Amino acid sequence: MLFKYLAPALAATILLTGITATPAQALTGFGTIPTPTSTSTPELSQQSPEPTSSAAPEAIQPSTLSRGTTLPESPAPEPAPTQSSAPSRVPAPALKVTVAAGDLVGKTMSVSKRTGKRLQGVILGAGTASGRYFEVQSYNEASRSWKTISSGYSTTGGAWSAQISPTTEDKQILRLAIPNSDETYAAYTGPSTTVSRIRDKFTVNTNKNPATIHSVPWDQKEFKFWTSIYSDGFAAQLERYDGKKWVKVSSLTTTRSQYQYSFKLPLGNSKSKDTTVKYRVNMPATTYYEASISKVIDVRWENPKLYKGAQKTAYSYTAKYCPAVMIRFDSKLNKAGAWGKAQLGDKPKLITLYTKIPSKHLKTVALHECSHFYQWNAATNSNNKGWDAYKAASNKLMGTKNDLGMERVNECMSATWGGHTYWTYGASAKLCSQAKVKDFVQKSLKGQKVT
Repeated sequence: MLFKYLAPALAATILLTGITATPAQALTGFGTIPTPTSTSTPELSQQSPEPTSSAAPEAIQPSTLSRGTTLPESPAPEPAPTQSSAPSRVPAPALKVTVAAGDLVGKTMSVSKRTGKRLQGVILGAGTASGRYFEVQSYNEASRSWKTISSGYSTTGGAWSAQISPTTEDKQILRLAIPNSDETYAAYTGPSTTVSRIRDKFTVNTNKNPATIHSVPWDQKEFKFWTSIYSDGFAAQLERYDGKKWVKVSSLTTTRSQYQYSFKLPLGNSKSKDTTVKYRVNMPATTYYEASISKVIDVRWENPKLYKGAQKTAYSYTAKYCPAVMIRFDSKLNKAGAWGKAQLGDKPKLITLYTKIPSKHLKTVALHECSHFYQWNAATNSNNKGWDAYKAASNKLMGTKNDLGMERVNECMSATWGGHTYWTYGASAKLCSQAKVKDFVQKSLKGQKVT
């Protein structure tokens, strides 16, 4: 019965000799890992295996037949086919993959939760007519499984690109996979990469030109702030510091259509002429953005109704026309040759008067400075072309240069409110009575077009 054991042994010998294996190379994003020391089971080549001996196949021996049976001599039968069939192609060499720095190279990277990120790289050896199909896979720790979150085909040159979407997750584990082999290259699974999904940052400012202290009139009721983005759904909070902690005063919700907002601002202590309050704007964190807090602004409230002495007198003249303008006195102002000065523009509205103005002229000077605010408002609204254009138009009207025309118009404007005790800058009652001057003055007072 020897032939029953001889044939399997011979088949095993045929399978395990004459074949050289090329181990598939393990890969990372920057190249290949050295060939492991252990040897994988080799695949068969397409060539039929050579027998280990050149002898003819062993014929069936008569001694193995039943007793008393004799067979005539005959050619040896062809050997039976082996149990294992040869593969249809040569084993595919391992695919080589390179990727851009920071993308899927087996190390941690940070990506915005809101915007996601475009990953890209190169698959070396993807020179087929249609490129290679690839997947970006994400690991689900709960189910312990990988899920495809993006896929596509590389270019014929091997370049691939994939967008990972916005997410509320704090972390993702990703990898690049090429699940299918082809006639040339093997399938590929890259190293896992931990991706931290982080909130975006934005800024919130309380004013474009920050100042340490804002002196504001008592009736100002708006606290403006700006954000660096147009977006819906931010719950902005106005907070006041009460000496120990920040307390929410009011809140509003942002919209996609704007970036500038204002709060209704509560007043300070109505019994105090000067009240300083610390404010800030706090934007709590959202799904996609970190919290943002503005710088602290000291708002110095001033209630002109509580003025005393010369301040009270001066304010009594301007309250009807400039109720939101504060009054100051300065003993050094006359060194510049002036009895009054108006603080225009984005700064707090303020009139500064010379301390030693004769009392009989105080109303004239105060109203002169008050009317400058009407000029500024007219020049800078949508009807006109700005402060420089307004001054140019005033000079054309008066036949003057520099600021002289504007000052003459100003004298005529304040004179309409009455009580003029003296004239400056070459203005006069006769000049102000001219039709073209009266028209310019009235348009300035009403904010109409003059430029």
